[in-house]
Amino acid sequence: MNNKQQRLKAIEKELVIAGILDVPGTLLFAAGLYATFSPDGVAFLPVLNNPAVVTSCLVLGGGMMLWGGYKLFTLLREKAQLLKMPG
Repeated sequence: MNNKQQRLKAIEKELVIAGILDVPGTLLFAAGLYATFSPDGVAFLPVLNNPAVVTSCLVLGGGMMLWGGYKLFTLLREKAQLLKMPG
């Protein structure tokens, strides 16, 4: 197996890992958005009625989503460049 094929295989593995690691951030961000737009005191989890927790969910989840998106974008771009290369 040549270097190109090995790197493509490694990229595929990294894409799966990045996708899995992106899920908690998405869930945190979604919970924060839900709590932001739900009426006061009726969140499905009592902890989401605390504004500090909601802000933390939005910031932490958003940061994790940004990292995941960046990682996926760079890996997919590298994969596309490798696939265009001859050999």
